[in-house]
Amino acid sequence: MITFFRKLRQQLLTQNKFSQYLMYAIGEIVLVVIGILIALQINNWNEHQKLQEQEKKLLLSLQKEMQENIAILEDKVNYNEVSMASMDRFITLAYKERLTEYNYTSNIRIFDYNPAIVESPILDDILESDSRALLSNSELLQKLRALKANYNAIEKGEYYLDEFWNNKITDYLISAGTGYVIFSVMEADNIPDDIPTQKVLKIDDQFLSLIVVKKGLQRVWLRSQKNALERSKKVIQQLENM
Repeated sequence: MITFFRKLRQQLLTQNKFSQYLMYAIGEIVLVVIGILIALQINNWNEHQKLQEQEKKLLLSLQKEMQENIAILEDKVNYNEVSMASMDRFITLAYKERLTEYNYTSNIRIFDYNPAIVESPILDDILESDSRALLSNSELLQKLRALKANYNAIEKGEYYLDEFWNNKITDYLISAGTGYVIFSVMEADNIPDDIPTQKVLKIDDQFLSLIVVKKGLQRVWLRSQKNALERSKKVIQQLENM
């Protein structure tokens, strides 16, 4: 084919058919440009197919991570709701019955809470990188950013709760002689006889204030968990429909 066009070009030049040669040259340039454009289009198509395949694998990994986090959050929410209910019942009973003593081995959950920070390395990689290059769905990206904000709210709420526990509640329980058995009834039952402990706490204004403040902090924290759980389920539903 190349030999044919070369001979045709030489023939036009030898016959002094300049106008025809010019038209031929223009046509040859057009053919070359068309060939380049076709090659670029094929290359772009191949790259697009690769990106689509990468995005598909990424979304499958994200979906698996989120399904695991949903199971974790459901467990944490259920656990922490029991603790919240325990605090509600105790505060109501303490004020209504004017209780003066509290045996914490009978309802340890008023002091308890289950850490609920969610690990999301795949989600973090997506949001910390060039997100638009990884995911083509802008609506999904927006929802993922909102979900990460929910995860951050859980971490922030847990930080405040931990600080309150470490700086206030723990000191109070230790000063009351309960430092060895503040975490579970099982530990209280297995305390050696030679360890001095106090299973009955005096209900005073300080005690009630600690429980009321913990309840407020834990309520905000639990709400963040529920928001993250609800949003996670919606994102999972969108991923499954893609």
